[in-house]
Amino acid sequence: MRNFSLLFVLIVTLSFTDLNAQSSTEKKEDYKVKLFSDDEYANLHMWFYNQVQQMKLSERADDEYGSYLSMHVSRMMRLDDKDKGYSKSTIIQKYNEIFNNLNKDVKPVLNEEQFRQHLEIMSVLSKAIFNKLDQKMD
Repeated sequence: MRNFSLLFVLIVTLSFTDLNAQSSTEKKEDYKVKLFSDDEYANLHMWFYNQVQQMKLSERADDEYGSYLSMHVSRMMRLDDKDKGYSKSTIIQKYNEIFNNLNKDVKPVLNEEQFRQHLEIMSVLSKAIFNKLDQKMD
């Protein structure tokens, strides 16, 4: 179960849910947007974890991949917060910029097949996020 907690953080971030209430102020909590229900989140989390396990990363690659995921998804975490005031198109633009930087950073860490798997996994997650974003912001 390498990087289980890191993968947990990734799904939390990508689904724009706020499970870090202990370290957030009440004011920040008022700005958080929860796109996925608890059941949807749990299903996405398990799916993501299983997909990453299928990548069969070495310990070194797993650590580096996890570090890059954590760094980039933390930047994605607050894109849809109410206090940002971003439009849906701005959120998508900024998300895609961060997503492209993530891909650029993880590519040297992964072999060709792992990178292909990474792109597939992230594509599915991105579609799920954008679908929920459409529902919440339209």
